[in-house]
Amino acid sequence: MKLDIDVENKIEEIEKIICSHFGVTGQQIINKERTEDVISARAFLFYILHYKLEMSPLTISKIYPRQPRGIKKLCAKIKNGLKFHKVYTSIYEDLLKKIEPILPKDLDKFWNRENL
Repeated sequence: MKLDIDVENKIEEIEKIICSHFGVTGQQIINKERTEDVISARAFLFYILHYKLEMSPLTISKIYPRQPRGIKKLCAKIKNGLKFHKVYTSIYEDLLKKIEPILPKDLDKFWNRENL
């Protein structure tokens, strides 16, 4: 799947911020490594791409080699964690402070949906 260059750049910026927060590499996110820090980084990345950039699990799965249902499970894990665990909330708020300035203000314009 070919994404617009602006979209690719945003995803890369978000990935770098999350990777640096958890101390992992972008390659570890893509690989099937299952250490706790890599899984957490991957889950928060997928959650932010899904809920903040409004990317579907199918679209995310074409960028990162995962099944869409696996992406949904990781997003659900974070969503549930944000409701019941203060640690998740703390991590999410720290990540959002770093990511919010680079998120597009108008998602319809970002995804070229304004005329639909």
